[in-house]
Amino acid sequence: MELGSALWQAWGLEGVFGDYLHGRIETLLCGIDIDNANARIRAFKSLYWAPRWTSTNLQVFAAARPMALHYYHDEMCQFICTVPEKHLAGRQIQIEYLKMKAPELARIPWQDHRPFNLYNYHLDKTPESAVPHLE
Repeated sequence: MELGSALWQAWGLEGVFGDYLHGRIETLLCGIDIDNANARIRAFKSLYWAPRWTSTNLQVFAAARPMALHYYHDEMCQFICTVPEKHLAGRQIQIEYLKMKAPELARIPWQDHRPFNLYNYHLDKTPESAVPHLE
């Protein structure tokens, strides 16, 4: 936000960068016709965030071999929208996929959660997280 605001001012643009950014995000979110808030955010990330971080420079690889990016297909979006939220929480589908397709990879300890990996991460509980919080 700080960088965006500084650039906004340096370029002499009218208005306030934060107001523009919030308005732009609100407009994009309102354009997604999904009632469930979590599913709407996933759709937003698939449409606007993920392509900018995951597809950069793919043309370099596409020059050598044809590529298919199935996670951008509408059929995949339609499928994800039908999966109950409880199965999508905590990246359960991705974790189970890795355990099934790459068990040796799933056994590598998580850097910030050593010695836990995808098979035993559910045991990574701090004493504080085991105590219910009363409000």
